[in-house]
Amino acid sequence: MITKLCVTRKTVALLCVGTIISTCLFSQRVKRKGTEPIDISKQKRPGANSKTFTIAQLAGKWQEISRDSKTNITLSFTDTIFLNFVDGNTVITKQGNETTMKGEATIDATNNELVAAADVYTIVSVTDSLLVLDNQENILHTLKKTDQFLYETFGKKKTVSANYKEPISVIMADLKGKWVVYKREAKPGTVNPPSTIINYVNILNITDENTATGEITFYQSEKSEMLPCTIKVTNAGFNIRAEKYNWNLFVYKLDQHELVFGETDVLLYFAKRM
Repeated sequence: MITKLCVTRKTVALLCVGTIISTCLFSQRVKRKGTEPIDISKQKRPGANSKTFTIAQLAGKWQEISRDSKTNITLSFTDTIFLNFVDGNTVITKQGNETTMKGEATIDATNNELVAAADVYTIVSVTDSLLVLDNQENILHTLKKTDQFLYETFGKKKTVSANYKEPISVIMADLKGKWVVYKREAKPGTVNPPSTIINYVNILNITDENTATGEITFYQSEKSEMLPCTIKVTNAGFNIRAEKYNWNLFVYKLDQHELVFGETDVLLYFAKRM
């Protein structure tokens, strides 16, 4: 009787060890591109979250406009992500100055994991104009939908809108806020590398009637940089200073939703308030 009891206890112990090993093995999977295995034992299972995404929602071109850590620190970056979802489940990817890559796009509905050619992300959110991706390494990438990638505009002819000829006067209180550029119009031959191209201006704190501080993000030779800046209202627009960079910008339209600024004969920016 004692012998049988000992055997039974050993059998139970072996089964428990086997169960633990099996659980550990099935709680990991290998992420692509040779990164460390990802622990998915705590990831959501089917039915745990009704919010799922589809490739159809991603159709079109998406360009990275900001990059943040999960501790809400804004990061500068030079390897801008470009994603172009075409023809159903096909995606064309590009990062920084690398060559483009074409491959399959898939979404795992159990955890909203996006495989885009050779890259793997978790989809955080999707709207008509913004896509937020988690690179599964504690970095969040925000991409904006666009009709044309920045690198596609260099050296290309643009028609400057005839509706914006005379600059207008503005006050700092109306300018305050985050303005994200959604379109640019340039005179042929005026925008070529290494021109600095503004992506967004975030006017945070008004220090006096005509002056404020904030942040500016811009591209230069496909390198994206975010810097603290000082903004000062001028007679017919505003000036931005950020370290060695300086922009004198005319304003042609300003209301609650849209800001048109720049210089008509050179480069016009069309921005929306976020």
